[in-house]
Amino acid sequence: LGYLQKLGEPKADILLAKAIQQSISDKNSIVRMVGMKHLVESGFNHWADWDPVEQKKWVTKIIKYVQQEETGPFQFDLTIKVVEFLGDVVGGELFAKELLAKALPRFQQSDNPNILSAASKLEGTLRRLNLPGNKIRVQGKQLDGTSLDWSTYRGKVVLIDYWATWCAPCRAEVPNLLNLYDAYHDKGFDVLGISLDVKQEQAEQYIRQEKIPWATLFAEDKSQRGWQHPMAVYYGISGIPRAILVDRDGTVIHMNARGRILAEELRKILGE
Repeated sequence: LGYLQKLGEPKADILLAKAIQQSISDKNSIVRMVGMKHLVESGFNHWADWDPVEQKKWVTKIIKYVQQEETGPFQFDLTIKVVEFLGDVVGGELFAKELLAKALPRFQQSDNPNILSAASKLEGTLRRLNLPGNKIRVQGKQLDGTSLDWSTYRGKVVLIDYWATWCAPCRAEVPNLLNLYDAYHDKGFDVLGISLDVKQEQAEQYIRQEKIPWATLFAEDKSQRGWQHPMAVYYGISGIPRAILVDRDGTVIHMNARGRILAEELRKILGE
């Protein structure tokens, strides 16, 4: 039915929706999982075409599923994927917070130690979703081994850039960042990188190669590198690039300021 829908088969939409509804109501937990997988994918595909009522119905079904099922890896991964999707689409942020608020207590009470440990990621995700319009907390060691003094950035417009050398979109954005840094640094714009690389020498070599002038945070403790970087865990960062723009007062004004968006935001704040 999914393939028929993509091929434009008449009534495939209706038949697929009916099959999904039957699956998520089935007595067999595996069948319910398959149904939820297709329900989630359907929402990803149709979100922009739905009105707020349809969007809410979709989220409500997912919340009901997560609350009623035994907590396991599938339910956890599904929640993460849906929350990340909602956090980046128009009109999705409030739904993402609602889903997290309902799902998080379930994972925090899980008997599965892996789920219990991973629940901290969801706590960080909720913290990140609440960032717009609020102050951001940043701390950690820089690549040169010194501790970051976040207070030195007060009064500046700052882009907090989560990146890694293995991230192709991150690398593709560097020329744009360098151009905007050159254009606006004297007007009060700065960048703070947070590297999610595992090997310090790779991050250092890339920074030298591209002549990147701004500071970069990098975990000294090898167990806290990559996705386990404290600042990635604290804000539930599960995908990069993630570019958070902060105004002169330290308030978050954009959660994904890259490319043209960053240029427009800087123009609004700092002029041409």
